[in-house]
Amino acid sequence: MDSNTKNFRFAEAVVLSSTDHTCKYNSVIYVGTGGGISTVKVATVGGQDVTFTSVPSGTIIPLMVTKVYKTGTDATNLVALAD
Repeated sequence: MDSNTKNFRFAEAVVLSSTDHTCKYNSVIYVGTGGGISTVKVATVGGQDVTFTSVPSGTIIPLMVTKVYKTGTDATNLVALAD
């Protein structure tokens, strides 16, 4: 394991099948399947909406988020990670 890797105590699957996903804890998002033109739209703990584009598979988005939006997210196998 890389010495710069953060260890998390909580993980939850991000389920976007019918609605936005509200994170149980303020979380960073792991993108399991991304690439190409994949996008992830989130709400930050600071209250901003941000859309990340061309997110590669295996990426951890290093931003504390409260929500992952169904509309605006097409990357899959997302996991919310929290300390």
